[in-house]
Amino acid sequence: MPNVFKSQPPIKAPITPTIFVPAFLDFSIINLLDGLIILSMVLCYLFLILFIQRGMWWNIVQFYYFFLFLLNFFTAEFFYNLTKENKIISNTIIVLVVIILTLPGNLDILKNFAVFPSHTYVSDFELKALAILKQRPRGIVYISLFKKMDFKESSPIPLYLIDSSYVSAYTEKPIFFADFDQLDIMNIDYKSRLERIRAKDCSILNGIKYIYEIEDRKDELINKCISGQNIFKKIYENKKIKVYERKK
Repeated sequence: MPNVFKSQPPIKAPITPTIFVPAFLDFSIINLLDGLIILSMVLCYLFLILFIQRGMWWNIVQFYYFFLFLLNFFTAEFFYNLTKENKIISNTIIVLVVIILTLPGNLDILKNFAVFPSHTYVSDFELKALAILKQRPRGIVYISLFKKMDFKESSPIPLYLIDSSYVSAYTEKPIFFADFDQLDIMNIDYKSRLERIRAKDCSILNGIKYIYEIEDRKDELINKCISGQNIFKKIYENKKIKVYERKK
């Protein structure tokens, strides 16, 4: 009688750890790395649509960039798998279509960050003043309060029209009041300081060692509190910037 129970070759178990998913999905098995990436992408997207950030509510959009970054792993794997097939013409067309579709977004990013001249600049007048201030001993710097000004969007504009934090970056010194947007993003309560500045409270200067006055950002507190007094001395001046230091 023939032996119907013929021996079969052993089935080799996959070495790569796997995660099983429901049968109604298009795939029934994925490797552990892919599973972790997909899980991370889902979490990033859920963070994006379910939460807002304190301070600057829209900054939660940062999680979308993580989502896009992780998605690139699957895009790269897709292109790699295409190279292993013999359908050269059709695969080349697919690759070209994908690249062409990504061009508008990437060109828009390049337009914002890789253009010359740039949208903003720090003038030579400021660089000289910042270099002088950097050489001085450490101390808190008070900067002329930012005021919204009209400017042409297409032209390079001085950085001080939209920001103040660069002063700290160039001088390596803390500043009393910086850029609104960055303070909002970090959820720092700045309203009490802003109210004191707008109220021209001269007691602010009690803890200030340096004053960085920008000609185009006339500050009423500076004009009121240091004119006619003998507390601060001018250590540098040019057409755009005045730097004061507290006397010892």
